[in-house]
Amino acid sequence: MRQQEAPAIQSANRRYGWRLGGALVAYGVVLTGVIMTINASIVSGPALYIVAVLPMVPVLGVPNAVRAWLRETDEMQRRIALESMAIAFAAGSVLTFGYGFLQLAAAPDINWFMVWPVYAACWLIAQVANQRRYRVEE
Repeated sequence: MRQQEAPAIQSANRRYGWRLGGALVAYGVVLTGVIMTINASIVSGPALYIVAVLPMVPVLGVPNAVRAWLRETDEMQRRIALESMAIAFAAGSVLTFGYGFLQLAAAPDINWFMVWPVYAACWLIAQVANQRRYRVEE
């Protein structure tokens, strides 16, 4: 049976959820407004570039949420998370770089929007694997 998380870890996880969720909700709201603005051709020229990157403002809340969680959680959770991020960075880099070489051989072009999901999937897989690896049994 898995040990219960300490109240401090539960509290850090809860705050992380709120921070991350808030950033993602804000991102969705801003993204919706940006898409509506661009589709309605309300802006043009250089202002279009500014409007197009506006969803990145709330996205900055994501690394802030991760940073805050890493500082608030215990050493073991921090170790698991950081090992997972390192593994995910390496795996995501190999996958995206490797696909770049396949594109030289006429593999279909993939939009840059796909890079983040590749890294996120690698992080999730590494996180699950590391959680299992470090699981404490009673």
